[in-house]
Amino acid sequence: MIKKTILTVFTVFFVLLNQSVESQKIAVINLDYIINNCHQYQEIIKKILKAQELKKNEFIKQEETIKSKLNEIENYKLILSNDEIKLKVEEYNKTFSNFKNSIDKFNFHYDNQLSIIKNKILEKSVKLLEKYAIENKIDLIFDNKNYIIASNSIDITDIILKELDTIYLNLQFDSL
Repeated sequence: MIKKTILTVFTVFFVLLNQSVESQKIAVINLDYIINNCHQYQEIIKKILKAQELKKNEFIKQEETIKSKLNEIENYKLILSNDEIKLKVEEYNKTFSNFKNSIDKFNFHYDNQLSIIKNKILEKSVKLLEKYAIENKIDLIFDNKNYIIASNSIDITDIILKELDTIYLNLQFDSL
């Protein structure tokens, strides 16, 4: 009798579960793929890399100058007094610290610029997803990071990416 009751409860549970899943329309999307493959994002990345290359060349020259100052200190150790060496080392440390701060500022600036650009693309993608969900009566959309496996038939990544690429996003960045 207990086995029959348990079997009946499980059967009813699975029937109800199956009906509720079938009545919902679900889709999945890969937002990272959309951001990284958006044509306008790829174009702004090229511009950023070009701007960074100019600044990196400046950093290389500064680094060479700093290295030569360190070599100079090493060469003068036998000639200069301890106080003079100490002053040169302090000067070197200050120069090196300023150089490191410039690089940190550079890296932070471009990381921040990339975050702003990605957020702009994400905001537009979410608006497109909302529109798509309403038009196609989709109840739930998962990002690819929030599920384990799904059928390709419910993946709407390419649809949203194509739509996104037709919209002008006005992506810009501030160079240093």
